[in-house]
Amino acid sequence: MFEADYKKNYKDSCGFGLITNLDNQASHWLVKTAIESLARLSHRGAISADGKSGDGCGLLFKLPKEFFTQLASQAGFSLQSNFAVASVFLSQDPKKYSHALDVFERELNAVGLKKTWVRQVPINQSACGLDALKTLPQIIQVFIEAQSSSAPNDFDEQVMERSLYVARRKTELALLEDSDFYFSSCSSRLISYKGMLLPNYLQQFYPDLVDERF
Repeated sequence: MFEADYKKNYKDSCGFGLITNLDNQASHWLVKTAIESLARLSHRGAISADGKSGDGCGLLFKLPKEFFTQLASQAGFSLQSNFAVASVFLSQDPKKYSHALDVFERELNAVGLKKTWVRQVPINQSACGLDALKTLPQIIQVFIEAQSSSAPNDFDEQVMERSLYVARRKTELALLEDSDFYFSSCSSRLISYKGMLLPNYLQQFYPDLVDERF
């Protein structure tokens, strides 16, 4: 009976790997090692007939705050120490793009947060297959802080994460009809880089991943 149920309900799963420093020291070596590990899981995913599009792969990192603080400074922005980043996929249609971003900003404001900076994530479209290019979204990173710069400590990590979750879920519910809208990640702790790519093309698609400061 158990064997029959096992065969009936058995589901295969995607490949997954975890790379970490036990001393909790950030390094670009971790990024490179994670990329190499991901590439070795290519056999776990589907490959499109175009030979280049995949069914999805990605990397989840501890938020590289020093990297983003430097980028913000170069762009003329100063970030609080406890900022968060939402990685968002948006429609290529300018009206849908603006509407979705407005909805997210409204929900952030409702929980005491604010949008500080919107970064257009650098991408290399030559890493994409034809199928992936058909649905390629706008990919942005929204930098988020406490509304009041005089009281950023009111939003410690746990409070920030809860507030981000509420804003994220309300935004998702408000934009159910927008099939292009998607949160890749939204956190003060973590950030995701993902796409409908083959694993060995991910770092080519996202130049951030080969930046030694990341």
